[in-house]
Amino acid sequence: MTFWQVEHSAAQKPRDAQIITVKAVYLDRDGLGEERLAVLADRCPRKEDFIYEERDGMYYGERDGWAAYFLQTDDKTGFCGACFDVMMQDGTTRRIEGPWSSNPQALRAHGFPEVVDVAVYTDPTSLVGSSAAATAAKARQLKAIAGPPWRRT
Repeated sequence: MTFWQVEHSAAQKPRDAQIITVKAVYLDRDGLGEERLAVLADRCPRKEDFIYEERDGMYYGERDGWAAYFLQTDDKTGFCGACFDVMMQDGTTRRIEGPWSSNPQALRAHGFPEVVDVAVYTDPTSLVGSSAAATAAKARQLKAIAGPPWRRT
């Protein structure tokens, strides 16, 4: 069994990520300022933690305010052609070959709910986080914990 294969059934709910703290960080790349959420948690939500729905090649899963999504295209070259076995809403497992990570705007264009990309860190001393997504409601909760954004001075 590979790292990304589903190792639980729908009856076995994976453990939730426990949030330790949240920081809002103001980034100003290329003059386009944006606020990002950095979450320190005991684990990062994993793709196999979700049960997915598919619409026109876009896969979306949501659980406890966290979200995961990716886009399957015909070229199958996303993630360097890696395969992901995901649990679908109907209880079947589907193998997705080389999907692309996509973005919140493309997700909305496929009729899925709004999500906010966040970075999840499991080591407070590390500058390297994992990409994750939160539903709009979860993002509001995270922003309330974070307070005003940190800005480099």
